[in-house]
Amino acid sequence: MKKIDINEKLKKDQRLEKSYYPTEYLIRVLIIQKFILFPLSKTNITPNQITIASLIVVVSSFCVIFFKYNLFLAGILYLLYSFLDHCDGMLARYKNIQSRSGKLLDELVDNIAFNGIFLIAYFSSLITFFECFLVVLSLNLHALITSQYIVKKLKKIENLQRFGLKKKLMDMGFILGIDASLLAIFISLGLVFNIFPFICFFLSIIYIVDLVYRLYELYLNLKIDRERKYWSDFYRNNQIPFEPSLFARFCLKKYFMGKKNLLELGCGNGRDALFFANNGIETTALDICLEEINYLKSHYVKNNLQFLYHDFTNFKSIKKYDIVYSRFTLHSINGEQEKNLLPLVYETLRKDGLFCIEARGVKNSLYGLGKVSFDGFIYDGHFRRFLDLDDLRLKLENIGFSILFANEDKGYAPFEEKDDFFIRIVAKK
Repeated sequence: MKKIDINEKLKKDQRLEKSYYPTEYLIRVLIIQKFILFPLSKTNITPNQITIASLIVVVSSFCVIFFKYNLFLAGILYLLYSFLDHCDGMLARYKNIQSRSGKLLDELVDNIAFNGIFLIAYFSSLITFFECFLVVLSLNLHALITSQYIVKKLKKIENLQRFGLKKKLMDMGFILGIDASLLAIFISLGLVFNIFPFICFFLSIIYIVDLVYRLYELYLNLKIDRERKYWSDFYRNNQIPFEPSLFARFCLKKYFMGKKNLLELGCGNGRDALFFANNGIETTALDICLEEINYLKSHYVKNNLQFLYHDFTNFKSIKKYDIVYSRFTLHSINGEQEKNLLPLVYETLRKDGLFCIEARGVKNSLYGLGKVSFDGFIYDGHFRRFLDLDDLRLKLENIGFSILFANEDKGYAPFEEKDDFFIRIVAKK
């Protein structure tokens, strides 16, 4: 029962139930939380005392290096410092005795430990000046840019997204990156096996690559956030659902006979969702424009119609659907999001379920207009990625879909006096 109390306490105070670095999970959860934290909390030892002890241990490691006594011992002492560094914070949060002075002391010791180790190694002729300069610059530049720029920008984004391997690991509860505990392990290994120059180059590369990826991830999130704000403003001025699209009528007439339920990816002002519901199809419609979703919920919800505020590129549905419907949404997301979305759609559909797509393709007159933006263009205030019909067909077939209809032509989505090229695809699972 006591272990459960510890787990619940840490979940509330540290919010570690969502994600861990792998080494953080190993040290904090599997070792400290299971075997050390509760007995430690019953003693009179304070977090600040543990922090001071960690400082003594890391300085001892420095002395062993400087006086060229035993690098193996120096590595073990440095690893012990890292272990104590976890203990002080966990104990402070568990006993609810966090203080500003304790936080500042902990940050001071960490800065001494992670910068001092390389300076001591240089003055002990363990590494060259260039190796020392490179690794210290990489670590501190990474810390400065991530804390003072990237994190502050990401905190302002309403729907933060992760991509690629990082997203897959976070879905499993782990963070891709190098945290303080993994950094300490690499430093310790460099000392124990006498490969410290190699570790300096290795860490420099890792931190530079991680910084570049974080900046790229920030760029993608800022672009997605601008799109969300663009469509929020657009639908604020076009809240009321009007006539359904020609694509909705086409799909209903040609393919939806006998289909019972439908999931719409990016419903906008709800005109097609309302049309499908009015024709007897149980409809769930997703969109990231909260204001519009709230408006639709208050005015148009029926027994067979549900509007949900959700990012459709990142949905996970236990429920299976007969139809997944995407009109003018697949070209509004980037290639990485599409790569994640298409298999999700396949898994969400029942056997013989349909995936219906209408989107802008490379024949569309807007293709190439505006500012180039990674895998698309920013024109008229928002992002568009123009699809290649044959490429999209191949992607769907490789996932397991069979193509019932695929064409790129005019007459599909005329607007006012303009009639442009658009792609239509109906694929069956």
